Amino acid sequence: VCLFPPLPSKAIRTLLERLTDSSLVLPPDAESQRYRMLETMRAYARHRLWVAGEADTALQQLGTYLLKEDSPTEPGTRPTSDYQDWLQWHADELGNYRGAIRLAFELGEPELAGRFALEIHPYLMSAGLIDELEDQLEDAIAFLADEPTPLRLKLLTLLAGSARNANDPDGKRLLELIHTDAEALEDEGAIGEALALESDFAFRDGNTEAGLELLSQAIAALESARSPALENAVIVGIDMYNRLGLFDEAESLVTRLDSERADHALTYRDHYMSDALHGTIALYRGDYEQATDLFETCAEHARGLGSVPYGAMLLQKGHAEFGRGNYSAACRLLDEAIALMPDRYTVTAIWFYTFRSLIELAINGPEAAVPHLRSALDLVARRDSNLEREEALTCVAEAARASGRLEEAAVLHAA
Repeated sequence: VCLFPPLPSKAIRTLLERLTDSSLVLPPDAESQRYRMLETMRAYARHRLWVAGEADTALQQLGTYLLKEDSPTEPGTRPTSDYQDWLQWHADELGNYRGAIRLAFELGEPELAGRFALEIHPYLMSAGLIDELEDQLEDAIAFLADEPTPLRLKLLTLLAGSARNANDPDGKRLLELIHTDAEALEDEGAIGEALALESDFAFRDGNTEAGLELLSQAIAALESARSPALENAVIVGIDMYNRLGLFDEAESLVTRLDSERADHALTYRDHYMSDALHGTIALYRGDYEQATDLFETCAEHARGLGSVPYGAMLLQKGHAEFGRGNYSAACRLLDEAIALMPDRYTVTAIWFYTFRSLIELAINGPEAAVPHLRSALDLVARRDSNLEREEALTCVAEAARASGRLEEAAVLHAA
């Protein structure tokens, strides 16, 4: 509110100090230079906006402030530079985004609600606030009319991507809506994104041939549309090839992505992704020395980029250290990584508990490994993807066998 007339800019600090002295707002703390409003005062102020008939004006002002038309970053994406400044700004403004989305719903402004949800999405993803992210996307989609629009299509695609990350079967239903809207809008890039998501779902369900065919179609469509989403499709392909042991094909996709980035100014998110992809390939190859070095560099880059990117790099480095036999280092990294990852990323937790069981086996013996095996099995039971459940069961079975629990290992292998 202080950014808008009629309050003179020079009076802002004085007014904030008076409000702080009266305990109506909270002063800046070590994590942010922003003043913050108590929730009780925020609710009271929201009520007074309605009483005064100024809610519409406040919403438009919030839209002007939070949805900067001259931003160099495409809505719903992270910037290619000054990332930490972007991250801090969105952390500071999170309360305003939440309030703006709520106000837009209350005033019947679905377009604004969707735009706010789209803009804050990459921050919520980086911060690991996945449940809130999905709730916002679902509410915005439900609030919009059923006819296809670019905004609705983008929100559907982001929600399907989040469902894919969590292996939620509902993502497949969303893909049908995306295909319908994308074809109606003749959006080749959105069609490519949907094909990439569909290929990943197919591969996870064990339909390898279908997954690779869909991936090829997705990459062709995204290249033709010169879409930034090409990055996501290529990363899906690298994961597929790694799992199939086709490492040369995986390396060629990294090279292809590097080339496309140079030619078409793709963001190649977070600047370190090339090293991370090469590190993943090295990990699958069993070249743990190279993987450790690459993920060490990646973790340093990701440190200030949010809990999920940083946790993912620590997890990968922990895997590499485990492969090298550095069990204490692996244990420390895995503990730190799992504390940073959202609870609903169960596949991450499965690998965590499985590796922890093997580490405990190496350090403290079979009985110390059993609780981690139990935790991994509890999570395996929740998996809906045939391929990931099979991989997880195999991994846990090997851990059980190594721990001397041969009867359990035989049952798991049979499953």
